Amino acid sequence: MTENAIKKEGAFEVLHAYERRIASVISNSDSKDFVFRGQPNTWEPYPSIIRPYLTDKGLKGIDCSTYIEAHERLLNDLRKIGSSDKCDLDILSKVQHRGGSTGLLDFTWSIRVALWFASQEYSEDNEEKDGRIYMIDANDVNNVEPVNKPENYDISNLFMMDDKNKQPILLWEPSIGDSTIDSRIMRQRSLFIITRFDNGQFFELTDIATPITIKATDKHHIVRALEYDNMDHRTLFFDFDGICIHHKNNPHIPAPKKSIDRTNGPDVSDQAKKEHLSLSIDILGEAYDCYGRRQFPRCIELCTECLNKQEQDGSIKHKDAVHYLRGNARVELVLENMSQNPVFEHGRPIRDAIEDFTSAIEIAEHDRTSNLNISEIYFNRGNAHAIINRHREAIDDFDHSEKNNDNSRNKRFSLFNKGNSWFKLKNYDKAFENFSECRNLGYVPAMHNLGNSSLLLEKYAEARDHYEEFAKQGDIPDYPNVKSIDDFMKKYDTTHGRERPRILHDNKQIKIHLGVRGAIDHSIGTNSMAYPFLGNMGNIGNYGIFRKNGYNGYSGGTGLKGDAGITVVIMFLI
Repeated sequence: MTENAIKKEGAFEVLHAYERRIASVISNSDSKDFVFRGQPNTWEPYPSIIRPYLTDKGLKGIDCSTYIEAHERLLNDLRKIGSSDKCDLDILSKVQHRGGSTGLLDFTWSIRVALWFASQEYSEDNEEKDGRIYMIDANDVNNVEPVNKPENYDISNLFMMDDKNKQPILLWEPSIGDSTIDSRIMRQRSLFIITRFDNGQFFELTDIATPITIKATDKHHIVRALEYDNMDHRTLFFDFDGICIHHKNNPHIPAPKKSIDRTNGPDVSDQAKKEHLSLSIDILGEAYDCYGRRQFPRCIELCTECLNKQEQDGSIKHKDAVHYLRGNARVELVLENMSQNPVFEHGRPIRDAIEDFTSAIEIAEHDRTSNLNISEIYFNRGNAHAIINRHREAIDDFDHSEKNNDNSRNKRFSLFNKGNSWFKLKNYDKAFENFSECRNLGYVPAMHNLGNSSLLLEKYAEARDHYEEFAKQGDIPDYPNVKSIDDFMKKYDTTHGRERPRILHDNKQIKIHLGVRGAIDHSIGTNSMAYPFLGNMGNIGNYGIFRKNGYNGYSGGTGLKGDAGITVVIMFLI
C-alpha cells in the first residue's frame, strides 16, 4: 500500500492519536522511562504459566511453592537435553520467546512495538476484540527492582520476595549482543517483567500499570501505518517462523508480465523504480550535508524518509549507511542537548540510535558490497550504551570493536572506552588492565585514568608514577593530581601508623578512617583533611561519517563528558 493510500484511509492519524495519548501519560509523570506491553486482547497481564489457574474469584489451585516447582521441572528437563545456559533467566527468556509457559511477561521499550502487538487480530465468538497496552514506570523504586546481575537470581529468589528482595516486580533487560539471546529480543527491544509472591499472595500488576485500550476498529489502521514504517512479522521476528508468517500474510503473487515495446523505451514500472532509487540517493546526499552542518534533526528526518522510500522500491542499497548516519546524528543531537541542559531526557533517543547501529551491523555483516567498517559501528554503539549507563553492553561492543580492528590506533580507542565502563562498574582491576594496554599503545590520556584506577585500588605510589608520567608526556607542569597525591601520601605515611586504616570508597570519594576500629562512618567534619583529584577523562567520541560515493566525509563525533573529580579524605577519628 502506498503512502497516499494509507493517508487516505486515515491510518497515520489513528497511529499518531494513540502515540499522543501515551505521550501524555508519560509527560504527566515524574519519570520519563516507561516500559510497555501490547496485547491483542484486554486480559489482565498475567504470565502464561499462571493463566490456567485464573477464575472469576482470582487465582485458584496454585501457590508460591507449586509455582517454583513448575519452573524447576521445566529447567531440569531442558538441561537434560543439553541446554548450555548456566543462568536460569537466560533459559527462561528463550522458552518465553518460543511460546513456552513461564513466569516472565514480555515488555518493550518501544511504544510502536507495543502498538503493533496490541493491534494484532483477536476474536471471540466471531467478534473482533479490543487490544490493550499496559505501561509501567521503570523507575518506580517502591515496586520495581532492576536485575543488574541475572546470575545472582535463581528460581528460589526469582519469584518470591524476602528481606533482601523487597520489590514485588523484577525488571530484566537482556544484554544486546549476548550470544545466549536470540535476535527477536534485540529487534523488539524486549525486556521482561517478573511479578512475585509476597506472603503467599501473587502481586497484581494492574495495581501499578496504566492501561490504554486499542479499539478493534483501529487495529487495521495502526498495522497499516506501522507496515509503512517497516514494522511487521518479518522485521520483528527475523527468523524462519517470522518470515514464513510474513509471507503468508503478504503473498505478493506477481501480476502477468506486460509485453514491452522496445521502440518506446523501458517499461513504465522499471523507469519508475529507477527514478525512485535516484530520489532516495539524492535524499541521502542531502542528509549527509545536514550532518556536516550539524543540522541533526533535519538529518534524522531525511534518513527516515530515505529508508521509507527504499522500503517501497525494495532496494537495500546504502541502507546500512543510512542507519549508521541516523544513529550518529541521534547521538550527536543528544550530546548537544545535554551540553546545554544536563537533565535533558536522553534515554529514548539513545535507544533509537542503538537500534540504528544494530541494523547497520546486521546489514553490513551480510552484505558483501557494504563499505562500512564493522568495528567502527560496534564502537559507536558502545558509546550509545555508555551514555545510558548500560556499561556491560558497552563493554561487549568495545570488545567486538577491538577484535575486528587490526589498526593499533583504533584499537586503543576501544580499550580506553572499555576501561571507562569497567571503572563505572567499580571493577578497578579490569579498568587498570584496559588503561594499561591503551597506554602501551601510546595513548597519553590513558595515563591519567590509569592513575585514578591505581588510586582506587589503594596503590598510591603507583598512582603517583602514572600521574607524573601523564604530566610529563602531556606537558602539563601544573597538573593538580601530582600535587594532591604528594600532599596526601606525606600526610598518610605520617599518621596511619601500624594499624591498617578502614577505607571506604566509590568512584567519587575515598574515606580513610584513622585511629578507630570497626565499621564507623562519620560525616566529613573539622577533624579531616581532603585532597581533590581530577576525575577520569570521558570516552572518545564516535567515529565520523566516512567518505563514500561522492559524499563528503566528516570528522569524529563529540567526546563523552568526563567523570566528576575524586576526593580522598583522611578522617582523624578518636
